Amino acid sequence: MSALILDRTGQPMSRAMSQSLSREVAPSTTDPNFYGALEILPNPDEVLRKLGVRDQVFRSILADAHVMGEVRSLRGNLFSYNFDVTPGQSDERGLEAQRLCREAMKRPPMPFTTWDDLIWTAYSAVLHGHTVCETPWQVENTPWLPRMIREIPRRRIRFTPEHELRILSRDSMVNGDAVEPAQALVWRHMPSRDNPYGEALLSRCFWPSVFKRGGFRYFVKFCEKYGIPWAVGKVPNPTDNKVRTRLLGSLRRMIEDAVAVLDDDNSIELIERKAGVNPVQQDLINLCNSEMSKALTSQTQNTEVQDKGSRAVAQSHGERQATTNTADRRMVSAGFDCLWAWITQFNLGPDVMPPRSSWSRERTTAITSVAELRDLNEMIDLSEQWVRKLVKAPKPETDEDTIKRGTLRPQPGAGGDRPAEFARGDAPRGNEIPAPAIDRGVAEMDGDIDQMIEPIAQLVAQYSRDGRTLEDLEAALLDLYPNIDDAALARHLGDAMAAGYLYGMERAR
Repeated sequence: MSALILDRTGQPMSRAMSQSLSREVAPSTTDPNFYGALEILPNPDEVLRKLGVRDQVFRSILADAHVMGEVRSLRGNLFSYNFDVTPGQSDERGLEAQRLCREAMKRPPMPFTTWDDLIWTAYSAVLHGHTVCETPWQVENTPWLPRMIREIPRRRIRFTPEHELRILSRDSMVNGDAVEPAQALVWRHMPSRDNPYGEALLSRCFWPSVFKRGGFRYFVKFCEKYGIPWAVGKVPNPTDNKVRTRLLGSLRRMIEDAVAVLDDDNSIELIERKAGVNPVQQDLINLCNSEMSKALTSQTQNTEVQDKGSRAVAQSHGERQATTNTADRRMVSAGFDCLWAWITQFNLGPDVMPPRSSWSRERTTAITSVAELRDLNEMIDLSEQWVRKLVKAPKPETDEDTIKRGTLRPQPGAGGDRPAEFARGDAPRGNEIPAPAIDRGVAEMDGDIDQMIEPIAQLVAQYSRDGRTLEDLEAALLDLYPNIDDAALARHLGDAMAAGYLYGMERAR
């Protein structure tokens, strides 16, 4: 029995009213600007539609050195993140779905092709508007995984007004063949109802690229004309044309050889161009570069600001570019999430939530010194493999190659000339603070703690009462222990505080 549907007034809704709600309000067939018999929607990009040579135009734009530099910047930012899949649900079936998707990523998408290549191919939808890859499946045995993931040339891609994908073939060269959703992965950059092909950033670079090349041509001519001094020959008046022509030929040869033979009644004057600003052609080239940077990376610091920039401008441009890159990665993730969904559905059923694509940066540890490493070990257990990787210390292979723990501990005293037995916790000499033998156990520390801490504690208390400064305290500590360097003093103070902490914990039991 179907549920009773009520309208906004709370009254039962009529059947005619409920059916009218299910109808489309603005289908493509009712659009007055749309030709109803048109089954395939052409790419509405104004530039590419007028030129009709999409691929050639994009390759030409990518040949520009400035454009390629910006594209490499986008690629570098993309691969500064690690791509992975995270479970959609935390139970056993969710972890199994993650394992299957990772197994698919262990296989190359195609021979001689890596997953980094595929990820960049998906990301190139930002530049070209869209990217489509076919995904034939391995269905002979389980699990069902993609047999390959291969890009389809964009010249063969078409979309219907309802955004359905079609692939042009020899049998269907106009409308194309329909594709099952599981047979293709589609990435689109900023698609809309009227433009299912997406917005191509390279298309926005077309006119700046054209004007830049024109500027280069005239810039080269400008440099040829005004980049070198003008050689002006002077002849007395009147002089016949043969003499003038001979002198002109000598001046032209001077451009190549810088020497000439002239009559003694001729003179030459070199006129150099003096200019304090950039030529207009150079300003045009810089303007075109900045316009292309705006389209590709959403920032123009390197081209517009140049050496007149500031930290605030650099930070603003960096944040803007980082936001744009984040949006582009979400577009890449959306396409791959469709693949994870099909893998999960084919192998585990539709009731399992598929994994999701994730991006993460490998962060460096905040540990910067051995002392900080010791402090961290006071709170948590540490992995020996992680510690060795952190300090770049390989594991010894033989006993002969092993330096026993603690044998390299610096000795107190100037020059390190004190006997090695002192490092193992022997009795102190003079007023020096001994290194606490923590490994002997807290039970043996009762007599050592007072001897280590008491002189310093008394000195600190006295200087506090007198209102002395920390500089005075440092000088007094050096007077109290004249034969110890700063590093050893800091280490022994830390050891003394650690011993006192352990001693207090033992007494609190």
